[in-house]
Amino acid sequence: MIIRCERDLDVKVGLLVYARSEVYLDNYFKHIKGPSTFHVYEVSIDARIADPDALKSTDVVCKNGEVIEFLLCKERVSTIDAVNYASKKLKLKLTYAGLKDSEAFTCQFVRALCTGEVRLSSRYSLLDGRVRLYTVGKTSEILHRGSLLGNYFRVLLSFSGGVTELSKALKTLDRVVNALPNLLLPNFFGYQRFGTRRPLTHLIGKAIAECNFEEAVRYIVGHPLRTESEKVAAAREAFERGELKESLRLFPRKFWIERSIIRKLIRGFSPKDAVLSLDHRILRLYVEAYQAYLFNIALSTGLLECGSVEDFSKRCGILPLPGPADGKYVKGKYCRDLITQVVKSKCTEICDTNEVRRLFSKKARPTYFKVLRPVYKARREGVWFEFELPSGSYATVLLREMLRGNLILP
Repeated sequence: MIIRCERDLDVKVGLLVYARSEVYLDNYFKHIKGPSTFHVYEVSIDARIADPDALKSTDVVCKNGEVIEFLLCKERVSTIDAVNYASKKLKLKLTYAGLKDSEAFTCQFVRALCTGEVRLSSRYSLLDGRVRLYTVGKTSEILHRGSLLGNYFRVLLSFSGGVTELSKALKTLDRVVNALPNLLLPNFFGYQRFGTRRPLTHLIGKAIAECNFEEAVRYIVGHPLRTESEKVAAAREAFERGELKESLRLFPRKFWIERSIIRKLIRGFSPKDAVLSLDHRILRLYVEAYQAYLFNIALSTGLLECGSVEDFSKRCGILPLPGPADGKYVKGKYCRDLITQVVKSKCTEICDTNEVRRLFSKKARPTYFKVLRPVYKARREGVWFEFELPSGSYATVLLREMLRGNLILP
């Protein structure tokens, strides 16, 4: 049964429906997301789980032309920032398979090609322990984006009812966990793809896609929100008043994207040149977030029209990320029309320049996913819910169906 969702954040990122009422836990549990309650462990192509407690680390001498593998664990740091810090520390260029949630404790495999003889310690600690690196050993090739099977999750669910309701709550959880492997879940992009404290990443991408670079700069540097600290809000307000040097002074150093844009503007760069000077990976992140938003809208629309995940998946098992092709290469008239209508309704006009078009992903995405190996373990602090998802699927999408308003994001 498809139910419309009216939550403000959900609507902003295109999550317009709940699709699986049978997995709702009836307010018995809640999840407060953070590094101590939400753990993510990458599952490699060869099915290894990136768990530092299960893998041995060792000192290694890496010679010219050899590839070395590490385990990178982090919390409250983006994958790109963590990889950049680690690359500078090791003086090696690290590659990775996927981006991991910055508002969680995450572990993933990273690799590097040695260009000379390098002596590597078994462990490294960076950024006051928020980034930890474990040397796993030598391997055959560097990692490329998408080179993973999926991710394994450990999520703490807190019981929110009275003691007399605990038995009933655990029976409900048991029923849901047993049912999950046989159900199709809508393969929405999760909240972290857009930002939770500042859910504007897709709006930056939209502005870039439409070559509205002044608007892109405002969303990146300005547009203060109540969810941010007073100092960061003051920095954004100073920018909107045109006080660039004051804004630069106020932004903490970790806001390197905002600071980079401001420096370029102070030096006389145009908004377009300031934006396009950013790392290509960052620009793709923005534009692909916009495509993710359009995908969520298309999937929500299709679910409402078809009435169930199963019926929609039979018509559109895979959809491309909406973009300049405008549905041209989508198989099936219904799926093609769905993509075309969403792009036309949400995008003024995608500008026809190579520098913007190359930022769009041309990948297709399944419209559903299944939960693998779900289990739960009751502990004094709550219930640890563990499960595996295929690459590209989001645990927050599953938790949203199970908890609804009791999924509390940072």
